[in-house]
Parts: sequence; structure tokens; C-alpha cells
Amino acid sequence: MTKVYELSQIPLLRGLDNTTLDRIAATVDERACAQNELIAEQHDEARYVFFLLCGTVQFLIRVEGVQDLLVGTTSAPGAVLGWSAFRPPYRYTSSLRCETPCQLLAVNREVFDEIFREDPRTELKILRRVAVTMADRMVQARDRLINARVERRRGRSSKSEQATEARADLEASANNEDSVFDAKTLLGRSTFFESLTLEQRDRLTDQARWRRVSAGETVLEENALAQHLFIVASGRFQLSTAPAPPIDEAQGNCAEPIVTLDEPGDTIGWSALVPPHHYRATATALCEGRLLQLDRRFLQGDAAESPALGIALMKRILWVLGHRLRAIRIRLIASRYDEEVLAVKSLIDQSIENLRMDSPLLKIPYYLENRLTVADAFHCLNLVKAHGDDTERHLAELCLELLDNVHRQLRFYTGLQTVYEHIANAPAEAHPNLLRLRCAREFIAMFKGLDYRIVGEENLPPTTGHIFIMNHLCSHPNNALPNNFKIILDTHFVSSMILHRKYGEPPIRVVRGAHPNEIGQKAYYERLGYIMVPPQGHPRDPAVKPGEARSKLRAEAEAHLTEGKNLVICPEGACTTTEQSPLAFKSGVFALAA
Repeated sequence: MTKVYELSQIPLLRGLDNTTLDRIAATVDERACAQNELIAEQHDEARYVFFLLCGTVQFLIRVEGVQDLLVGTTSAPGAVLGWSAFRPPYRYTSSLRCETPCQLLAVNREVFDEIFREDPRTELKILRRVAVTMADRMVQARDRLINARVERRRGRSSKSEQATEARADLEASANNEDSVFDAKTLLGRSTFFESLTLEQRDRLTDQARWRRVSAGETVLEENALAQHLFIVASGRFQLSTAPAPPIDEAQGNCAEPIVTLDEPGDTIGWSALVPPHHYRATATALCEGRLLQLDRRFLQGDAAESPALGIALMKRILWVLGHRLRAIRIRLIASRYDEEVLAVKSLIDQSIENLRMDSPLLKIPYYLENRLTVADAFHCLNLVKAHGDDTERHLAELCLELLDNVHRQLRFYTGLQTVYEHIANAPAEAHPNLLRLRCAREFIAMFKGLDYRIVGEENLPPTTGHIFIMNHLCSHPNNALPNNFKIILDTHFVSSMILHRKYGEPPIRVVRGAHPNEIGQKAYYERLGYIMVPPQGHPRDPAVKPGEARSKLRAEAEAHLTEGKNLVICPEGACTTTEQSPLAFKSGVFALAA
């Protein structure tokens, strides 16, 4: 009797008839768990649904090479743990660990399966309550993600900057073409409605209404009463929420983007089917588009009349929430460890039960391990996005979104390779002046895609013929080209983005000569006509008398200055990290200036 009473107080089971509660109570297993004890492990078969009676439970995501990431906690009496038992492929999506000593009730999944087969209305009631639990977990994980983003951005981001980015997104999306679908075709190709019968889809299309939206229009608003479920026919729609606390208290909360939906058949406004029927986010049209609109009152009434339809819809809601929750947790990994590749590897790991054994996505973690195969990863992801099954397409889209910054780095790295090829393999008759100009222009195009700030340009002399000195920063190892040559970026930035833009021509640089094994460096710098300083520790050419090399360098530099050329010299004699910079300057550059 005690077990039946305890079960009747659990929100998921509240209101069920005594016969059903008796069946559950007859099989329930009471468990007392110690602090730090694992209740269930990520990827294990979800054989049990757990109900928390007292204590606090943590939700943890496995992250390769680092400690498990905490993505949420609950201490609510009656909280459902292990909702994956209600959703294929019936694998726990996170590990459950006791933060404090806990008392639990465990119910075997098979008990619910039997009840659902016999009583569809009870199944619909329970699935709806499971959806409420999942939605709450998703909001909790989302708030963790947003607060992490806000903390990282605090002090270096402003509301006006975000508004500019949003306007740019609207303008960039304005040319999106309108796809033409009738309601029946749209529901037929939507993954959300794929498990519905043709008759059920026809019942929905008979009640559906079209809605056309313009760029910038708010489709639904966070916390507003959820009156409609929308299906995307065309356009792009950004889901966002207001973080708490605000980024800038003086300016108020700024919208924080969650996800962008642009695939025909994507759903917006699932809260219309999940109590308490308030939208959990704001949806904004990024361009003109068209939506198919289903009224909540019709959906609820039809579900009450036909439990089979209601069950089918709720199972799809669980599918959507599962995908959204996983996507948010993966973004939390990327934010927590500032490592997008790690997040993608974790995403593939979490999804492995849903993927075919021969899925191309299983290759992605290996492609991402080596800089030279990163391009293969993006090629593979784009192919899967276009031609994979529903699960693969969804994962490929999420991977591409997570790897956006990696893609920017890849484009920059590809740009470095292109610059090198254009200089080192230029025709023999190409003059160094022409090659320096080409090099500067290509670097200007590359640097435009980066964030940078230049201060003090007004202090530059108005004419040319000067020596510019600068401290020298080492190149990042990831910038090493396939031949191991590292194009150091600081001097290229100063030469192209400051001096070339100021004076209309790139400067002459004084660079270290190549060691015998540095073929790539020699082929690059000599073609640019730079002044070469013999490398330290390199045996002196016996044909060159002591002091001749220094005199030769000085004569070259004086000749360029006399012609009105600018020189760039790094007088430290070595490169170093930002933290150790600057090193002591050598005196030769000052003797040259004198």
C-alpha cells in the first residue's frame, strides 16, 4: 500500500487508476544509493525508469580525453530519471550520478510497455508528461549554455554589435528562394510526421493554414501562450532566448541564438503540444518565408478523439526534444572546453547507436585529427547533409554548425597554401615587386575574415623610405604547411594591412636566411626579394670574408631606403610568444638607422 501511495504522488504517474498503479507497485524496486554512486551510464540499455524520492542527481556527458561534463542536476521529489526508456533506441543519453545520498524507485521498462499496449490513453498521458520532463531538462541545459556564453563574452561584446550582426544575417538571407509545397507534400517529406499514417496526415492537412512571413517578423515569442505548431515550407528562422543575467544591465537582455531552422519540414513551436503550453523560445524570420500552421485546439481535440494520433505526435515531440537536448549539450561541451572538434567527436559518440555501421559520419573524428584531412571532413559532411538518411542529415547539419570556426580556420589555412604556391611557383620572369604586391593583396583578402584592431595609424610618417621595427611572434604550429614551412603572420599583417594600405606598396623585409633543410622557406622569401640575414649557427661561406656579410646587408638596406622603399625589421633576432615578448633588441638596426 505504501508503494502505491508513493507512486501516486509522482508527477508522471499522478491520476492513474489504482489498477495501473498496483501493476507498477508490484514490480517496483526500492534503491538506496550512496554519494557519487552511478545509477546508470551513458550508452547503456535503458532498462529502467527511475523516480527520485530524495537527494540530488547529476546528469553527466562523457567527453573523450577529459572528465565527464556536468550538464544538469535535479533534486525535485518524484523527478523522472532515464526518460530514454520511453524513446528508441532505448539507450541512456547521459550518465546519472548521485551528488548526495539518494532514495530511488526503479521500474522496468517492460512494465510500461505492457500498460501502453493495453491502454493507449494512459500511454498518451504518460508520454505527454515525459515530454514536460524533457523540455525542463532542455531549458536547464540551454540556460547553462547561454550563461557560459555570456560569461565568456562579458566585457567584450555590446548590444549594438549584436544588432549589427543580426542585421547582416537578415540582409544575407534576403535572397532565399521560396520553395513551393502544398500542405500534403510538405507533411509527407517532414521527418516530424514520418511515422503518421497517410490518413492521419490528411486529417492534419485539412485543418492546416498557410502563413507568409517577412524578414525580421516574430513568428512566436518566448513565454507567450503556445497556440500553434508551425512547419517550415521555406525561409530561415532563428530560435533565440533572453539570457539571465543580462549581458549589460544598463541595456537589458539581448537575444541569444539557439538554433537556425531552414529545412522544409522543420517544426517550430512544439510547446503547443507540451504543458504548460508556453513557448520556450522566440522564433524570428531571417528572410521572407512560408509556414504551415496547425492550431493547438484542433491538435488536442483530435488527439483526445484518436489516442493513436496523439501518441504518434507525442513520440515525435520526444524525438525533437531528444535531438534539441543533445544539440544543446554538445554546444555546452564546445563552450566549456573551447574545443569544437572535441564536441563533434562527442556528438558522433553519443549518436553511434542511431547510425548505420557504414555511415560516413563515423569517419569524421579521424578526418579531424589531422590538419591535412580536415577538408575531407567538410566534404564528407556536406555529402551526408545532401544525401544521408534523416538521422545522418540532422547530425551533419549540427556538426557543420559546431565546426563553423574550424571551417574559417581551414579557409585561412587553404589561403596560406595558395599564397605560398603563387609565390614559390611563380614564373621565373616574375619580378619581386610584382610578387610582393600579389602577396600583400592575398593576405589582405585573408585577414578580412578575422577580427583585428589597428590603433595609431595617424602616427605613421606621410612619406616612404623608413625603417619600421617590430617584435616578432612565433607562428602557431597549425599554420605549418605540408612541407613544414611556417608562414609567420605578424610581419605579413604589418606589411599588408598597415604599410601597404598606407603607402600603396608593400615593404621590403629583412628575414633570416634558410638553413639547408628549409627548402620551403628559401623558395618563398627569395622570390619576394627580401634582404636575407645568414642564419645563426650556420657555417660561414669560406668565400665570404669576415664582416662582408654585414656590409652586404647594410648596402642592400641603404639602397632600398635611398629608393624610397620601406623596410621592416624584427631586431630581436628570434620569435617568441606573446607572454614573453618583446625580447631584447639587437643594435644593428639602430646603427643602420644612424
